[in-house]
Amino acid sequence: MRPTFTLLTPCLNRVGWIETAVLSALPQLDSDSEHLVIDGGSTDGTLEVLARYPHLRVVSEPDQGMYDALNKGIRLAQGEWIVFLNSDDRLGEGALEAYRQGIAAGDADILIGLADVIENGRVRQVYPLFNTADPLGNLIGGPARINAWCVHRSVFEKKGVFNLKYRVSADTDWAFRVLADQNLRVRALNIVTCHYLWHAGSQTFRPNAMDNIQIRMDHLETGYALLAQNLPRREQHHLHYWNYRQYRGLIKMAVTRVKPALLLRLVYPYLLTCYHLGRTK
Repeated sequence: MRPTFTLLTPCLNRVGWIETAVLSALPQLDSDSEHLVIDGGSTDGTLEVLARYPHLRVVSEPDQGMYDALNKGIRLAQGEWIVFLNSDDRLGEGALEAYRQGIAAGDADILIGLADVIENGRVRQVYPLFNTADPLGNLIGGPARINAWCVHRSVFEKKGVFNLKYRVSADTDWAFRVLADQNLRVRALNIVTCHYLWHAGSQTFRPNAMDNIQIRMDHLETGYALLAQNLPRREQHHLHYWNYRQYRGLIKMAVTRVKPALLLRLVYPYLLTCYHLGRTK
C-alpha cells in the first residue's frame, strides 16, 4: 500500500543542520509515512549522520542543485502527499497529525499551515493564516513558504515541478503557478507546520536575502508569465504589485551600486507597472 506522506529533504553538506531536521520529524512518522532524503553527494559527514537513522530513505548522487533534488524526490516519492522539509529547518510539532486531519476532512489538493522563523532559539516572525479566499494574494508580501504545505501528488502532475532555470527562486515560481490555478482546492490549517531557521547560510531566511539582482529579475519573469494568462482582475492586480515590488528593489540596488545602465532599463517598465497597478485596483 502506498504511504500517505513523503517527507522530502534535499541536502548537500549540511552536517551541522541535518540531524535537527531529521529529529523534528522522527516522532511524527508512522506506518503511513516515509522520510526521503535526496543528497547531492555530501562529503562533510552528512551521510554518516544520516546513516544513524535506518528509517530514512537516502539517495546520494550528484545533482544540479536543490530544485533538481526536489524534482528527483517528487519522482521517487511513494506517498500520496508530499511535505517539503529543508535540511536546515524543522517540522512543526503535530504537523503530520494536522495534515492527517485535514486530509480526512476531504476536498483539498493542498493543505497549508502556519510558518514561523526562528533566530537563535527565539521566534523572529510568525506568518499569518493562509487566506483561502485570495490564494495568490498570500504570496505578494513575502517568501512562498512552501515547507508549510502538504501537497497532493496530483498537483505536480497538473502544474509541473520546479523550473531549474531559477536556481534560487524556483519555489516562488512554482507556488505562483499553483496558486494562480483557481481549480485547485486549498485548506488552511491554524497550526505551525514548519519552523524556518534564520541563519547566514539560508537561501531565504537570512539578512539581505533579496539584495540579489538575478532573484529580482527571476521574480519579474514569473510575474509577467502569469500576467500573459489573462487572469481575473484581482489576480492581475496582485501580480502587478508583485512586479512593482521587484522593480523598487532593483531600482534601489541600481542606485546604491551605481549602475546607470540598469537604472535606465528599469525606468520605463517600472512606470508602466505603476500604471497597470492603478488601472487594475
